[in-house]
Amino acid sequence: MTEETTQRLALRACAIAVGLVLAGTADAQSAIEKTKPMKVANTSPDIAGVPQIGRNADAIKRNLKRIKLPPGFKIDLYAIVPDARHMAVAPSTNLLFVGRLVPNKKPEDLIRLASCWKRFVSPDVRLVLVGKLPRRRGYFDALQALAYEEGFTPEEVVFTGHVAHDELLACYAAARVFVSMSEHEGFGVPLVESMLTRVPVLAYSSTAVPYTLGGAGVQFTEKRFAEVTETAHALATDEALRGLVLAGQDRRLAAFEPARVLAALRAQVESP
Repeated sequence: MTEETTQRLALRACAIAVGLVLAGTADAQSAIEKTKPMKVANTSPDIAGVPQIGRNADAIKRNLKRIKLPPGFKIDLYAIVPDARHMAVAPSTNLLFVGRLVPNKKPEDLIRLASCWKRFVSPDVRLVLVGKLPRRRGYFDALQALAYEEGFTPEEVVFTGHVAHDELLACYAAARVFVSMSEHEGFGVPLVESMLTRVPVLAYSSTAVPYTLGGAGVQFTEKRFAEVTETAHALATDEALRGLVLAGQDRRLAAFEPARVLAALRAQVESP
């Protein structure tokens, strides 16, 4: 695929990317309302409750106060439950990736990066992998085995599978850094979503990734895990660096304004 073809495909794809994370809280509330009439069948009513007060709840509430969302978004503690949303916002440094769990996305490299963080930086790290699980059961088993071999519990490397829109927003809101190790990408919708939700992006600069980011975020060309891990840690903890990276991502978002996308797409289509 030529560079020009890649750019054209990226421009066409970005037309559908803008607005994917702008459904807002109305969709989230609608999803919650739909679940209220539901009942669990064939389940004993004597299920141990999850504590809704205490140190864990207080820590989560403190975390939520630090989350910055775009205008029109908000996130509140609805309940403490042992699901993907709870794991996404519980106290820890959350590294997020959104995308299908397929070999070209290199989720195994994300697990290795998290392992490097846990061993040499801090044990308080969580890798949240959001996206459809592999069709090949053997590949998913291998990913789980790798996480286990690296010393992770299921709450430290979280495979959420496909999630609802409000759950996806919760994962972005709780993420400290979005990390991509993918080695084959078309237009990177999750990269745009990360910029919209103001999550610093750390990405392997492969295929269409640099065209999507346009110089924004932090990109690397070699997978030197120690160095990439240190960079991720700096993005998570150095507020001055975070501010610079987020400012660059904010500027990049201007390229995805509908009028500019339409003009660029028209120029490509009408070019000889």
